Amino acid sequence: MTWWDVALKSLVGGFIVSIGVASAQDDIIHNITEVRYDFESNALQRAADLMLEASPIIESGEPKAADVNADWKLSVSTEQHEDGCRLTNVSVTLNTEMTLPNWADVEEMNAKIQAEWARYLAALRMHQDGHVEINLNTAQEIKAALLAMEPFETCEALKAAAGMTTATLQAEAEDAHAAYDKKTKFGARQGAILKRKR
Repeated sequence: MTWWDVALKSLVGGFIVSIGVASAQDDIIHNITEVRYDFESNALQRAADLMLEASPIIESGEPKAADVNADWKLSVSTEQHEDGCRLTNVSVTLNTEMTLPNWADVEEMNAKIQAEWARYLAALRMHQDGHVEINLNTAQEIKAALLAMEPFETCEALKAAAGMTTATLQAEAEDAHAAYDKKTKFGARQGAILKRKR
């Protein structure tokens, strides 16, 4: 029996870990951590600009308010049988980092502005949760596809095929992330736009 590990990264970028939550879904190990970056603003009208100025997330040269980063770990065991080498166990671990903004002095604003910030932050989080769901679905698809693989003559050939299958499913996930952002206008259609006046 042999064990091998493959470290994989999703297309969606990320930043720093601060808080951890672990969960398991259909034998997929999912560890999610969250980090907040601070910004200050004395007016709602300036909050969006100041938030982006403070954001550590840069994509294609432009700052983003929030982001999800996923690191994958795939562990597989193989056994050589008379009919060839088979996968006997597949374990997928998904480590997610979600970065969100924190308006550090929002409590100094009036109740309407605080409510608008809370609404915006909830919508932004909902959009990021959609990216997390895509990655979780992909993790399940990877595990199912690998467990369904037919025996190969050698374990090396099986490992290579498993790696190609995993890479293909991850490429499809990257396309799904892009389609999700296009459909939601990067969360704008889900309400992730900070209104300028309240």
